[in-house]
Amino acid sequence: MSPWDLHPWSQSLDTARSDPQLLAQFFYADEELNQVASELDSLDGRKDPQRCTLLVNQFRSCQQHAPPVQQNLRDTCLRVTD
Repeated sequence: MSPWDLHPWSQSLDTARSDPQLLAQFFYADEELNQVASELDSLDGRKDPQRCTLLVNQFRSCQQHAPPVQQNLRDTCLRVTD
């Protein structure tokens, strides 16, 4: 078990991620990115470098996940308006 699994919201995000609706996918991708960024902002990386590294890696993972979700939403909206 990683320290990341101890967050109270991690389970609810995992459940919500299974929602196939594009707006839900967009919301949860953005929400996860914001939560990781917020925790990273409040962390003193010099006092806990391991946690800092873990959060930076999680943040990068979230950043990679968000653009495809945004693109799918954009493509769907464009198809509807055509």
